[in-house]
Amino acid sequence: MSHPLLKPAIYSLFDERTLAAFGFTKPSTLIVSGVENSLKLRGYLQRWLVPRRRSDFFTESQLKSYPRGYQLRDIGPSWMLDKLE
Repeated sequence: MSHPLLKPAIYSLFDERTLAAFGFTKPSTLIVSGVENSLKLRGYLQRWLVPRRRSDFFTESQLKSYPRGYQLRDIGPSWMLDKLE
């Protein structure tokens, strides 16, 4: 069972058009301002933290499906080979 504030907190990250498109209810102003302020506080506090020694960004990890890398001509359809050159 989820926390009762979880859905409204997530919905507060969406703009009004997105909420309407998905049929979500608009969260209260108190929840929206609370989420916005907590994200601003997190950003402010991160300035004072020690920077990471190693990035966890996913593009720096090795691809498991192509451990030795790949060339587009090897993985694409044969009828597109002339467009690569």
